[in-house]
Amino acid sequence: MLIGILIGVLLSFKIDKIHYSLIFIICPILVYLYSTNNTKKSFFSNIVTSFLKPFAIITLWWFDSPVNLSKEQWDLLYYLQLITIIYAIISFLSNIVLGIITDIININEDNFNKQNTLPIVLGRKRAKNIALMLSIIVFVFVLSIAIACMENKFILKTIIFLGTLPELYFIYRLMNASELKDYKKLYATGKVLLFLALLSIPIIAYYFKYVIS
Repeated sequence: MLIGILIGVLLSFKIDKIHYSLIFIICPILVYLYSTNNTKKSFFSNIVTSFLKPFAIITLWWFDSPVNLSKEQWDLLYYLQLITIIYAIISFLSNIVLGIITDIININEDNFNKQNTLPIVLGRKRAKNIALMLSIIVFVFVLSIAIACMENKFILKTIIFLGTLPELYFIYRLMNASELKDYKKLYATGKVLLFLALLSIPIIAYYFKYVIS
């Protein structure tokens, strides 16, 4: 979280719009306040925290929309906005899945503390099926980006190797998870997959920077 705040503040200074740094500061503070003041865990709290994580990116784009672009640049900007929104949706759903897996891992402790997490309310098997369904939706979103970028081999390969194939591997591991150790390994795998997805963003952004140029 501290690294994210630092990068956001540095980027805001770089583009000479210092007040944008408040977006990267306020969102983590909201997550922290919500987490500390809402000690009762539930599936709704998982949704809220998962939504706040990608929200800063979308908010920044709305605040910093460019002007005076050519028709070709507007078309490219629309394309980039669409990809960004899909990335935000993928991040939102992926964080919900990781939250469900965390609740499955902590089901005994949460049950002792009388929490209302999804595995406790619906059972571990149904919670796993919901996580699996959301993971398949994430895969469809990633695949749709790959199909949309079919003509661009560089972006296509980036999405396939950093998004599509890792997500397929995650779904396979989730389908075969049954014991506590399986879910712990799955959670670690999910974190690696999120890192790979984030890694694809600057790679694609760097490429598009020179396409615009």
